Amino acid sequence: MKKLLLTVGILAFLTPAYAAPYVLPSPQPGALTSYDWQPTYSLDFVYAISGNSDNYGDMMGPRLALNLYNNQNADFRHQWNLSVAALWGDKTKTFTETIGTGTETHDWKGDQFAMPIMLGYNLNIAITDNVLFYLGGKAGVVIWNQDNTDNITLRQPGNFNTYSTRTDSDTKSEFTYSIGAGFKFIASESIQINLGYEFQKMYVDPNLTQHVLSVGVGVTF
Repeated sequence: MKKLLLTVGILAFLTPAYAAPYVLPSPQPGALTSYDWQPTYSLDFVYAISGNSDNYGDMMGPRLALNLYNNQNADFRHQWNLSVAALWGDKTKTFTETIGTGTETHDWKGDQFAMPIMLGYNLNIAITDNVLFYLGGKAGVVIWNQDNTDNITLRQPGNFNTYSTRTDSDTKSEFTYSIGAGFKFIASESIQINLGYEFQKMYVDPNLTQHVLSVGVGVTF
């Protein structure tokens, strides 16, 4: 009888421990939860219009970014982003110089490549449930490479012409920043369409300013 009572007592003690569900503690008001920071990956096509057309051509290429959204407030969403772009362009020009009694004509071409790596912040403002307007800025470093080819024709009196070609290459890392605005259209819970404009400055020599147009897609996994 005592063993039976002891067994019943032990079972009565253990049963709540196995049967009672475990409830996660509720977050305190205003506290961040794991759902408040939402990672979104975006891929944009970028077209950068040169603001210094004497030395640089327009550039284009892809840009990949990791974005972290804070969704505590549905009307104002804070966003941090880390982005890297690969942009290609070229610039050609022809000019003539006087050399002694002759003239020297230069047919010059510069193949240009830029890789801006930037950290930024955007403030996203909800216009409707499916449309966001954003303002933001970024700063970072740009890896710049330029390969120059100069075809030279020296013309002397008496139709005596000589031809030569000069080539050189320059690679450097410099500071860059941008400020911009745009719209984001929420297509579904996991997909958004991005349209944007940025004013960007790269401190290469000479400095390069660009008007950057972008269109792309953001995906939340």
